[in-house]
Amino acid sequence: MNTAFLFPGQGAQKPGMLRQLVDDPVVEWTLAEISEVLKSDIRLLDSPEALNSAGSVQLALLASGVATARALQRRGVTCCAVAGLSVGAFAAAVVAEAITLEDAVILVRSRAEKMEQLYPVGYGLAAIVGLNERQVTAIVGSVHTAETPVFVGNINAPRQIVIAGSIEGMQKVLEEARLRGARKAELLNVSVPSHCPLLSSVADSLRLQLSSMQLKAPKFPYIANVNGRAVRSASPSRRI
Repeated sequence: MNTAFLFPGQGAQKPGMLRQLVDDPVVEWTLAEISEVLKSDIRLLDSPEALNSAGSVQLALLASGVATARALQRRGVTCCAVAGLSVGAFAAAVVAEAITLEDAVILVRSRAEKMEQLYPVGYGLAAIVGLNERQVTAIVGSVHTAETPVFVGNINAPRQIVIAGSIEGMQKVLEEARLRGARKAELLNVSVPSHCPLLSSVADSLRLQLSSMQLKAPKFPYIANVNGRAVRSASPSRRI
């Protein structure tokens, strides 16, 4: 049986998530390694108060993903592929040995800080289930303005679409989506407008940082979310 490791993005967090990880020495070593880079205890970032910050959320997800994957591998689980959504792509890259954990921590912290600096309040993500991409795109196009920007973000499935932007704009899209028959249309527990043009400057900054880091060819195939769509590497030769 082949096994793939899947790493979620922001929204999968919950209070106490780092304290509830499997009891394994490699988990402790991983959390200690991350804490050393941060110069503070990573375990402090999983409290209800801390998780109000995108920075804490993204670092906690990176830590839990890498620590859990390493524990599984130490117990004999052989991974043949990895996939990551949003910040989960960084954990996937670490497990695939395309990037070091230290560099991933630096990138994730920088990414989250820049996101929060650009849009500290009033922005985020929402999910629509039951409408297709064409329908959601049409609604978004009718609502989007410079004052209430909203964009189609992730195409998770043919009828599961994530939108990103201002809360005000997304609320209008969600209301219209419900009127058009969406089975589910609600805001997600994400405080920044990921995967849309509003964060293009953050992407540019990450590219610049990555250019100074030592990247390696992944050990095995991976799928990472890029600009709301999946990018697949069929062989380990492609870099993240």
